[in-house]
Amino acid sequence: MKDTLLICDIVNTHGLRGEVRSKVYADDFSYFEKGAKIYVDGVEYEIEYAKPHKSFLIIKFSGVDDINQAEKLLKGKKGYINRSDYVLPKDRYFIVDIIGCSVFTEEGKLLGEVTDVFNTGGSDVYEVRDEYGRRFFVPVIDEVVMSIDIDNKRIIIKPMDGMIDYEI
Repeated sequence: MKDTLLICDIVNTHGLRGEVRSKVYADDFSYFEKGAKIYVDGVEYEIEYAKPHKSFLIIKFSGVDDINQAEKLLKGKKGYINRSDYVLPKDRYFIVDIIGCSVFTEEGKLLGEVTDVFNTGGSDVYEVRDEYGRRFFVPVIDEVVMSIDIDNKRIIIKPMDGMIDYEI
């Protein structure tokens, strides 16, 4: 669904008051403020509060007030947000928009298509596959990625020496 984004997996309950432990799919927890909306199985839930706990986020939703409700309604489910509710900073992109983009050299040679995005801790990395199934990795740094045009699904790169281990 292009109008919603997966924001978290609700992995378990936490405590007895209806809180849930969630794995978040965002760079930070800024979306998870009081009043923010998350959709689980098509039902809208409003965040009462959220707090980090180890590598998870503990979320308390309004109206889910005990462990039994949390277990029945939320545990093991996926949380989505409306795409329009989350505004990205300039030059930041949703992964779902990057995957499927065609990757070109500055000279216009098609190198392949982005098939995956992951983070190494320092920067994102795009996995690119060509028409023959060969793959290479593009570090998302200013020296390599020249431009990203989400509307036209087009990324222009300047490959570093050794980045592509076959003739292009």
